[in-house]
Amino acid sequence: MVKTSTLTLILTIFFFGILPNPVLGNNESNQYSGFMDSDTLIKNTSGQLSFVEFISEIKLYPNPVKTQLKVSFQSKESKAGVLRVRDLLGKVIKEKKVELVRGNNAMTFTVDQLNPGVYFLEINVRGEKKVVKRFIKKD
Repeated sequence: MVKTSTLTLILTIFFFGILPNPVLGNNESNQYSGFMDSDTLIKNTSGQLSFVEFISEIKLYPNPVKTQLKVSFQSKESKAGVLRVRDLLGKVIKEKKVELVRGNNAMTFTVDQLNPGVYFLEINVRGEKKVVKRFIKKD
């Protein structure tokens, strides 16, 4: 159960734009309840903005996590990337440079040093494209 003060803090953070596009509750495009996706928009040759789905089938497990967070996803591109763990205020807690390969990607994040709470994993490719997923660190 979410306490009123915690919910107020989360909604305040989203309202002031510290974190990207919140999706609270179930997201029909994602079978994992409560996850949050951030869309990537780019300009195509006609100057129109369009969504780029460069990463799909993202899974974070176990969630909630105690020591090791496993991340797996499919990538349509082979590029250098960065995985970041952010707290509720958007502060970068951990960062890991990775080489994404076209197809299946699997990695592990050690999170045993994190305090219990809600965190966000950001997958960023060359600062242009990113996906954000929520996970919970437990004792």
